[in-house]
Amino acid sequence: MDDFAGMEADLRTVLELQPNNSAALNALGYTFADRNQRLNEAWELIERAYTLNPSDPAIIDSMGWIKYR
Repeated sequence: MDDFAGMEADLRTVLELQPNNSAALNALGYTFADRNQRLNEAWELIERAYTLNPSDPAIIDSMGWIKYR
């Protein structure tokens, strides 16, 4: 992702409008984890997404990915 700052800003805007948007929580958390950055925040975002939508395979995958990181 070339414009990480822009992507982060867009996802944070989504979360301001829809704080329980599990897809946006997961996307932001996964992106942090994939970049090996802000892993504590990434875990909190992904954990919140999982609480909202525990059967979503993308969120389950993100939980495994951050544990690996």
